[in-house]
Amino acid sequence: MLHKGSFVRCPIDLEHPREPRIFATGKVVSVNEFNESAHIIFEDPFGYKKYFEFIPKEVQEAPLSILDHCHLFKGSKVKVGKAAAEIVEYKVREDGRYDYYILDDATKTYRCIEEEKITASFFSGAANPDRQLEKYEFQNPCWYLGRQIVKETMNILDNSIFGFKELAGCKIYLKAFQINTIMRCLQNDKYRYMLADEVGLGKTIEACSVLKVFLSNKAEKRVLITVPKALVAQWRTELLFKFGIMEGENPNGHFLMLRAAEDLDKSAYNCRWDFVIVDEVHNYIKDSTSYAKIHSLSKNADNIILLSATPIQQRKEEYLRLLRLIQPDLYDSVTIGEFSKLIEKQNKISRLTHSLLDDIDSFKYELLPEVEEENPHDDEDVQDQLEELRDSLDELSDLINDDILTTMILDCMICKSLFRMSVIIIR
Repeated sequence: MLHKGSFVRCPIDLEHPREPRIFATGKVVSVNEFNESAHIIFEDPFGYKKYFEFIPKEVQEAPLSILDHCHLFKGSKVKVGKAAAEIVEYKVREDGRYDYYILDDATKTYRCIEEEKITASFFSGAANPDRQLEKYEFQNPCWYLGRQIVKETMNILDNSIFGFKELAGCKIYLKAFQINTIMRCLQNDKYRYMLADEVGLGKTIEACSVLKVFLSNKAEKRVLITVPKALVAQWRTELLFKFGIMEGENPNGHFLMLRAAEDLDKSAYNCRWDFVIVDEVHNYIKDSTSYAKIHSLSKNADNIILLSATPIQQRKEEYLRLLRLIQPDLYDSVTIGEFSKLIEKQNKISRLTHSLLDDIDSFKYELLPEVEEENPHDDEDVQDQLEELRDSLDELSDLINDDILTTMILDCMICKSLFRMSVIIIR
């Protein structure tokens, strides 16, 4: 039984009305039980009819026998009043009508809405395969092959790593190292990184990609991008034409401000931002006034991406000042003396780890294959090498203060835990 406000699958094939092959999703305006017909309208909330001129506005008297009550596809874009939303799930009521769980595009909240209150496009309804077979709605297999290509592509996008689907719709070509950088930034809940590739390696594209993914599943976020005045026009072009991000108001209530650093007023430095991008950050390291402003921005930002083309090398003071911009809560209290000790300790760990990995490879692939004893532990060279490995692991454990590594060294024989140890060291 059809009701007012229900979605139906309605044939619109004027050339073959008795054996239709063209259908559209319509909504029941009224049901005339006397002559067993219904008034159907085909809604177009997002303006797609300009691509399908053959779609009628309505069918005033559609026989009930040719109409099938249908549900909307999951993932369909719909409107509830003036608000855009996405169908997440549906359920069938006792009277046979549908309720839908929707995700509001603007507020990112979930709601349960009756189908009567939803406006959906004319292609959003799902067909019932049983009814299609019953009506002999068979299609040429070549149509299936074309559909399968699209389906497989969409399946890859839907199941890809987080953020890739959004980036696939941008007008960019990402190289492997850029994808690695972007995915590394997206691994944590908070994005606080410095991109320090050399000139021409696409730091702007990387930063804009991270921003695009950040905005994709959020609402009402405030974004600030500050760059040298000479680069403002370039950033504006990249954001708009490659990523569809505009200055000012954006979809989902986002707001973006793009300004030259010298044009920012005091209020911009002192207010809260959800995401900040600072280009050519090395220009502000030696200027105390500019540095203080960027530092204030970082402290008031939940997420920040710094871009620099100048390598740090061995300048510990500049390295610490940059780290204070990335993680002010962590490094503001660290003195240059304490930081020098951390750098020295890091270098020791790095050298010891590489040496240890080389020793493990030599032990596993050179020494062990040459041992003739049935039990390799009986070989003196093996015992000596194991002792050296144990000493190196003890030293590494003391440096990094890793309780798990210490416990494994004490509780396990190195030869039995060699693989597990190497994994821990690599990590």
